Amino acid sequence: IIGKSKGKVSLFGKTLEGTIGFVLTGLILVLILPFVSPLLGILAVISASIIELLPYPKINDNFSIPIVSAAILNINSI
Repeated sequence: IIGKSKGKVSLFGKTLEGTIGFVLTGLILVLILPFVSPLLGILAVISASIIELLPYPKINDNFSIPIVSAAILNINSI
């Protein structure tokens, strides 16, 4: 949403502003949600933002981001 409306700097077909918005929103949620480990939450947000930026033409990021985030957050249960 932020990238489409305010984005000016392009990164791999996405925008820097959109990525910053994604990371900030994720970090705020990690800080608000008490059941998420802060360290794993930050790692999940950063990993998801990297996955979102990668230019995989055949993989929808609406699929890959939740998979990566869930995998990292489940490290805590191992």
